[in-house]
Formats: sequence, C-alpha cells, structure tokens
Amino acid sequence: MIKKLSLTFFLGIMLLLSGCESTGICTEPVTPKLMIGFSDFDNLGNPEDIDPPSDLKIYGTKDGTDIGTSNEENFIFPGLTQTDENKRIALIFDVNRDSLTYIFKFEGDIFDTLRINYIRENRYINKNCGYKTVFQQVELDYYSTNAIDSIILLTENIEYDTEQHIKIFNK
Repeated sequence: MIKKLSLTFFLGIMLLLSGCESTGICTEPVTPKLMIGFSDFDNLGNPEDIDPPSDLKIYGTKDGTDIGTSNEENFIFPGLTQTDENKRIALIFDVNRDSLTYIFKFEGDIFDTLRINYIRENRYINKNCGYKTVFQQVELDYYSTNAIDSIILLTENIEYDTEQHIKIFNK
C-alpha cells in the first residue's frame, strides 16, 4: 500500500513538473537583419559575388533626410559594415517604422541612397523569446550617383537573416 501511494505521489509530481515551461535561453531566430550582397560581372557577363568595396561607409538616416540636404552628422550607424562569411553586409531594420533609408558613401564623396519600404508583422515566439518582427511586401527605391549600377530585391518577405535579400551591382 505504501509503495502504491509513493508511486502515485511520484507520478503526480512528475506530471506537474512536466507541464512547466522552461525558463532557459531563447533558441528561436530573432528579428532578422537586411542581408546585402555585392556583385560584379565577369568577362562573360555572368554575375559573381564580390567583397563590399573597402572604402564603403553606410549611414542610416534618423529622419529620412536625403544626403543632398544634410551632412554626415545627421546620420546614424556610421561605418556600419558587418560582413559574414558569404561577403554580405547585415543592416538593421527599424522595427518602429514602415521604411528606412540608408546612405552608401564611397570614396571621393560619392553618395547613393537606398530607401526600403515594408510592412511589419510581430510574431509571438514563446515566453523566453518574446516577439519577433518580420518584414513583408518589401519594396526598394534607390538613387545612384555613380557607384551603384543596379539593385535587385531577391525576396519580398524577410523572416530570417540566413539568406541574401538584396544584391547590389557596382558600376
């Protein structure tokens, strides 16, 4: 009788503990960054991935002000060029707005402007991770002075930063 009672008590405790949610570390993906790759055309006209220009500095605008009407002090993230093993740059989305503008500054004070428009969607991951913002219906608008030939949007929906989202072709 005592063995049955002990076994029942033990099984009851195990059942209660198995219903508890873990308070461990978040292992789910978080809000993605915008992954940008650079390409050039080889002698046969085929695109090939290249390293970002070594003289490139990237600025995110505070208020959407264009570089033509302002100066570098009005920009955030100066020199933000984090590259990964695939030669891509990771840029940060603004999770509080539906658009952002990045200024690409090349050697010789050449500036190109990239504006990104998107719809934000917050998704609940779990108690440990909280919410993740994904970006949908992404659209690009860019103004190039001389350094960028073209920009291609590779996906309209950005949920992860494990893939390239934008490809920039240099002139």
